[in-house]
Formats: sequence, C-alpha cells, structure tokens
Amino acid sequence: MTVARGTGVAAWPRHRPGLRETLAPVWALARTQLYQRIVTLWFGVFCAGFSLLPGEWEQRWLFYIGIPLALPAVVHATRRLAGGALFWALTAFLVYSGLSALWSDHWLTVGDELRRAFWIEYFLLICCAIGEASLPFLRLVLQGVLLFAAAVAIYAVADFFHGCVDCGRFTGFGAHANSNFTATIAGAVALLGLAAVFSGPGVPSLVLLAGQAPLCALLIATGSRAALAGYIGGLVLTAALVLRRAGKRHAARAIAAVFGCVAVAAGAVALLGRDWLRTEIARGDSLRLHIWSVNLQRIARHPWFGHGATTPDLVPLEGGEIGIHAHNMFLAQAFYGGVVGCALWVAVLALAMLVALRVWRQRGELLPLVPLAFLLVVGAVDIGPVVVDVLPPWLYVWVVLGIVLAYDTDLRRRAITSR
Repeated sequence: MTVARGTGVAAWPRHRPGLRETLAPVWALARTQLYQRIVTLWFGVFCAGFSLLPGEWEQRWLFYIGIPLALPAVVHATRRLAGGALFWALTAFLVYSGLSALWSDHWLTVGDELRRAFWIEYFLLICCAIGEASLPFLRLVLQGVLLFAAAVAIYAVADFFHGCVDCGRFTGFGAHANSNFTATIAGAVALLGLAAVFSGPGVPSLVLLAGQAPLCALLIATGSRAALAGYIGGLVLTAALVLRRAGKRHAARAIAAVFGCVAVAAGAVALLGRDWLRTEIARGDSLRLHIWSVNLQRIARHPWFGHGATTPDLVPLEGGEIGIHAHNMFLAQAFYGGVVGCALWVAVLALAMLVALRVWRQRGELLPLVPLAFLLVVGAVDIGPVVVDVLPPWLYVWVVLGIVLAYDTDLRRRAITSR
C-alpha cells in the first residue's frame, strides 16, 4: 500500500492490465463486420493470384501477408467455431500426414511436413471464420475473382494463338509454369465463380456468365484433358441443378453458358487445326495406366502406413521422363500414408460431399457442390501429394475444401442458434 503525496491518505497501487486484457480488443476484431470483410477480401486476392503466377514467390507472399492479418480470425475460430466431423477429419489427416514423415526415406523432414500441415490448418481456420458471417460477401468476392481470371485468360489466349507457330500447349506464366497446373486452376476458378453466381439471389449477370468463355479457351490451349473434362462436367452439373431448382430464366442462362463454352471449345480446336487434334488424341492415356500399376505395386510393399509423406514417388517413363507422383489423389495418399492415410482422405471427401449435398438440399446453393465435383474428377486422373507448400494444388484442393468447411461452420452455427 502507498500513501498519496500531500494528502496522508493511503492509496492502492494502480491496476496494470495483464496480457489477456491487453489483447482482448485485438481478438474482438474478429466479431466486427469490417474486419470480417477485410479477411474475406484477402481470401479473394489470394485465390485470384493463382490465375497469374501460381508457382512463384509472389503467390506465396500473398499467403504470408494474410498470416498476421487473419490472426484474430484464427484465434476466434479456434475458440468458438472449430468443430464438426469434417473439421476433425481434416485435422486428423493433416496431423497423420505430418507425422508419417517419420517413417519416410528421410525422417528428419518431419519438421517440414508438420510445418506444411500447420499452415494448411491455419488456412482452414480462416475459412471457418469466413463461414461464420461472411458467406454472402464471399460469393461476391468469388465473382470478382472470376472476372480477374477471365481478363488474364483473354490476354493469355490472345498471346498464345497470335504468336505460336506449330502450337504446342500453353504452359502459363512464370518460371515454374505447368500446363496441367494452369488448366486446373482455370477450371477451378471458373466453376467457383459460376457456382457463386448461381448461389446468390437474383438473375445471374450476363457479364459474369460471359467470363466462362475465355477460361474455357484457356483450358483448350493448355491441352489438359482432365481439367477440361472436369470443367465441362461442372458446367453440365450446374445447368442440371439450376434447371431442377431455379426458374426458367436462371436455367436458360445456365444452359446458354454450357452451349457457349462448347462453341468456344469447337472454335479453338478448329483454329488449332487437325494436326493439333491428332497430337492430342495420340497422347492416349499419357502413361497413366503404367504409373498407377507401379504405384499399386509399391503400395503393396507398405500397405498399412505407407512409405511416409516425404518419400519421393518417382516412376521412370518412356523417353527418359520421370513421373513425380501417382496422378491419382487416392493412390497417392495410399502410397504416402497407406490404408490409414487413404481412409482419412476418403473420410474427408465423403464428409465434404455430405455437407455440399446438405447445402444444396436446404438452400439450393451450388458453391460447395460444383467445385467439389470438379476436384473429384480431376483427382481421379491427376493430383499427387496434397500437403504441400503454397503451390497450385492449394487452389483446387484446400480452397475448395475450405469453402465447404466455411459452409459447414455456418450450418453448425445456425443449428445451435435455432435451438
């Protein structure tokens, strides 16, 4: 106890706020609408960046910038929002994948694998926070991402068709560009935007639907048949679901988008010529059957727990080329994590599909369902490891699953508040 100077009256020491009280205003940001919209805008910018330089350091920095920005949202999600079967299945898969590096070829890589798993979990918690109150704004942001990607596609396709001689496959921009990555990103962004358009109120904008055309042309230019098949399948699925649930005007625009993209594809093939088409047909299965066969033999050697997440999955191919993964996300998870890892991954996708179907039945929204269907189609003939650094698979794996998780968070929140 101290005595106040000049009064002779005893005064208690002043209360000094602790760390929890000091940080309380920071954590409270997560409940404000302005902050929630800023985080959702960052999410959109991060997604849009994949359309430009998906494999370069600039894209990774878009994520690193979001780490401190989203910290209040992540803390809030950890305390109040994280939960449900889908979230815990995702968490279990990530933890198991990280720990499986212990029995890989180089067990010291366990730290790197756990770091990758940690940042994916961090990203998923951001998605939980977006799902609490920002889903309508998220749909608007994804429409903006669609327009940005369409603008990039217009430039890329014009440059490719104007400047190419004896056209091969458009690879994309950046030193680490890859045709399959570019195509899968284009297909994922196109369907995320399209699903967002038809999930919102009102008649879909013709401008947003027209954005599908350049992205479809870009898919043709890359020569990626898996992404193109997944994209066309997503278009047809969208039209069928809209025809079943929405009014005639909505359905007419969805069907027009499908036929418009088919016309774009036919025009692009005609422009590239018969020789290009013959070359694409001659590619056959791109040695997928050989890669799958080799992986099945390797899986049989370590069936239960796999070879470990950081063991290289290299398959020698014809002409001295090397396949770098299983080109099937289920075989890949079985190779890295065995029966346990594959079962966890199947559980994740099954639970995600249940959430997407529930959203469709209860609300008629396509956003979780259509992009998830695209992931399943592409993953059947492509995609290897999914626990990776910030690379193209983040967009068509973790962004898609993150959006499903955002809807799951909203469904659980509404179930609690309605009691």
